Amino acid sequence: MRILLVIKRFDFGGAENHVCDLANSLYELGNEVYLVADKGRQLSRLNDGVKFIDYRLSDFLIPLNVLFLYRLIKKHKIDVIHAHQRLAIQTAGILKKFINIPLVVTVHGRTRFDLKTKLAKTAPDRIIFVSKQVLEVSACYEYIKYKSVVIPNGIELSENDLIDSSPSFTYVSRMDKNHSKVILMLIQQVLPKLLKDYPEFRFNLIGEGNCSDQIKNSAIKLNAEFNREVCKIWDYQPDAKEIFRNSSLVLGVGRVALEAIACGVPVLSINKKRFGTIITPANYPEYKVNNFVAIDNNAPKAEELYELLNNFFSDIDKWRKDTKIVRDLVNTDFNQCDLTRTIIETYDDAISSKKKSQR
Repeated sequence: MRILLVIKRFDFGGAENHVCDLANSLYELGNEVYLVADKGRQLSRLNDGVKFIDYRLSDFLIPLNVLFLYRLIKKHKIDVIHAHQRLAIQTAGILKKFINIPLVVTVHGRTRFDLKTKLAKTAPDRIIFVSKQVLEVSACYEYIKYKSVVIPNGIELSENDLIDSSPSFTYVSRMDKNHSKVILMLIQQVLPKLLKDYPEFRFNLIGEGNCSDQIKNSAIKLNAEFNREVCKIWDYQPDAKEIFRNSSLVLGVGRVALEAIACGVPVLSINKKRFGTIITPANYPEYKVNNFVAIDNNAPKAEELYELLNNFFSDIDKWRKDTKIVRDLVNTDFNQCDLTRTIIETYDDAISSKKKSQR
């Protein structure tokens, strides 16, 4: 099968990581894969067999975007388009007015963003959601449910266990205006209290963004106060697994949570909007279908976060035992190869439906 994947950027982010892994997995399963995106650091992870086309989609140049993709599809005789995120979905939707091949899209965020326009809702032949909750709370759920399917992000199985020996945690996040609120709360309010209980404590922060200078300045102040590198800030990491394995706990949702659990590292579900719990065998089924987001919870608060972290580090062996069980579940449920085959089945279904409609 000849598959065209389209996404605006190919740099740091959950959707970008997903597209890179999907492209690699599709190719390894014997497909001819083309990927259109603006060149970014994900390229270092991309299989050489995937045909990467460096092109930046633009809201101001949509007619040119459509023409570019039209020529590409005709030249390479593409069988199916798979678009990711708002602009790629909108552009591919317009393209379908001029070319009659199936369009599959993946919603990585919210439908009100990724499926913002009527065309974005009507043009796709199949819509993939990475979270069941995002599909079911969508305002257009009744309109799109017949052609929607939930397929979570996949991961490659990890062969090595954690190697951490001292209390520490790692947080992976964009350092933008919204996410920086949680990061600064951790550095300024939570860490000073934890360090009184655990003097050898370490904090790793992985990410980048337009608030990185402010965050780095806060980290420098904290490190100076304790006369050592309490908080270490890492920029973009193409593979954070080694940092995870040197952590007692990883904070995050979605792909971050999956990769950490696959390494045998306990995970606290948290982002800027939702403060969850440590993921255990008991709550795993609920987290599993919602991209590891605590969908019914509120935003994190400093005192509650400190209490949870303090409780975690006071009985870390218990949480590690629980995580070993969760790891086995994750390696079964989120196997990248198996989920890629499910996506290929979605392509086949879209192609078959298109052929039937043309008879």
